[in-house]
Amino acid sequence: MFYAITKKIIQGAVSFIIMVIAFGFAFFVISYDSEGDKFDNPGKSLLQIIVMILGEFEFNDLYQDSYKEDLLTLVFTMILLIGLIVFGSLIMANLIVAIIVSDVNMLAIAAKEQVLINKVCTGSFYVWAEI
Repeated sequence: MFYAITKKIIQGAVSFIIMVIAFGFAFFVISYDSEGDKFDNPGKSLLQIIVMILGEFEFNDLYQDSYKEDLLTLVFTMILLIGLIVFGSLIMANLIVAIIVSDVNMLAIAAKEQVLINKVCTGSFYVWAEI
């Protein structure tokens, strides 16, 4: 059971890491050689994406930095930001919650089965059946 839960969590974490890396490098490339200092290098960009996934998007700073460059940069930055909001905050956060809830349900079913097995093995089930 522990192996199955760990396997599901690792699969979700791998998806999450791939998404963070993809958006991190996308924002790094978009803001390369710009005035903003949020995405200066790939490492800082990855950390900024993790912070953004947790809910601190700083829309005004992204908008103003992108607007200063040109319209095409602004459009791509806003498309990436919307994608990050949808995929990072909504889908991945709900996926983690779904994994936890499904694991709790599996544990509850396994606990009920174990209680029934214990009742059969100890004979207390037969005492309750006679009453």
